[in-house]
Amino acid sequence: AEQYALVLLNYLRARNYRRLGIIKVEDPFLNAMVAGLRKNLRDDESLEIVASFVPGQADFKSAILRIKRRQLDALGVYLFSGQVSSFYRQAAGLELEMPTFGTDFFESRTEIADAQGHMQGAVYPNIDVPEAFAVSYRARHGNDTQIAYAYNAWVFARVVGELFASTHARPDPEEIIRRLSRPDGRAMGFTFRNTHAGGMFYEFPLTMKQIVGDHIEVRPPTQ
Repeated sequence: AEQYALVLLNYLRARNYRRLGIIKVEDPFLNAMVAGLRKNLRDDESLEIVASFVPGQADFKSAILRIKRRQLDALGVYLFSGQVSSFYRQAAGLELEMPTFGTDFFESRTEIADAQGHMQGAVYPNIDVPEAFAVSYRARHGNDTQIAYAYNAWVFARVVGELFASTHARPDPEEIIRRLSRPDGRAMGFTFRNTHAGGMFYEFPLTMKQIVGDHIEVRPPTQ
C-alpha cells in the first residue's frame, strides 16, 4: 500500500494538491490504501474521509453535496467496480467539478464506458500492463476488470511453469523458495526483492495512469 501511496503522492504534489478528500467502501484493501496515504503525508498536507459506504451501495448524492461544501484540492474515489461509474454519473448530475484519483478499480474500460465520459482526467496508480496482453485478455474474457492482477498472475504462472516443469520429485519448501528467488524477471517486467517489511516478493513497476476519453494512458508520476 505504501508503494502505491508514494507514486500517487508524487503525482499529486507535482500539482500542489495538498487538501485531499476520500470517499470509500469499508474494505481491508481500500483501508490499507488509505493508511498508506496517511502514513506518508507531509505536515502541510491533509486527508479527510468525507464519507464511507458499504459494498453495493449506489446512492452517493448526499456525499457529493457534502464534498461540494469542502475546500478540497482533489478527491479520492475509493469504491468498488460498479460504484465507481455510478458515483461519477451522479457527480456530473450534481455539477461536482474536482480533480479525482482512485485505485486499481479504475483499470477497466467497462467501468469507464459505464461512467459515460465523466471519469475523464481521473488518475490512479497501478501495475503497468502491456497493451498486447490487455488486447488478448479482453478478447478472451470480454472484460478487463482487475486486469492488472490478471497480468500479475499470468506472469507468475509462467515463472512457476518454467521453474518446475522438469521436476519429478516433490521439492521441499527450501527448494521451492530457492527456485522462486532465482529467476531474472526483467524480461517480463518484474524484479525479485527481499525486504524486511515485505519479505520476499516479485516487484512489478507501478505507474500513474490517466483516463483520457475512452482509454487509459500512462503518466510519469511527476508529469
